[in-house]
Amino acid sequence: MKLPRATRGFTLLELLIVVVIIGILAAVGTPMVTGYIADGKQKAAEAGLRAIYLMQKDWLREEGVYYGTGTGSHTSKINTELFSGNSTLDESGDYSFQIVAVDSTSFVASAIADGKDTLCINQNNKTGCD
Repeated sequence: MKLPRATRGFTLLELLIVVVIIGILAAVGTPMVTGYIADGKQKAAEAGLRAIYLMQKDWLREEGVYYGTGTGSHTSKINTELFSGNSTLDESGDYSFQIVAVDSTSFVASAIADGKDTLCINQNNKTGCD
């Protein structure tokens, strides 16, 4: 006498096919998600530079010169002094900010990531680090 075979569950082949499909989706999706995250961080740095530009215009109107921090990472100093203590710039982010006041009528604000990826803005609202 034969016992009836249980018809519940999946075969090993079906499970293997599902694992392969999940692996393919992960291999294709991971670089796309990483790219979206990097683009989001860059957009946040660009927004920070725009905020610096606007505050620099106020600083020039009130003080008669542009605010400057010199070279190096001065993100927290900019938040404290230029943004009156508000955490406008992300101090824990991938980008660090600095403002170089070239003279009383010009400045260059930079957002630097890992010392290689640099975004800039100047007193004319022009982006680019040339």
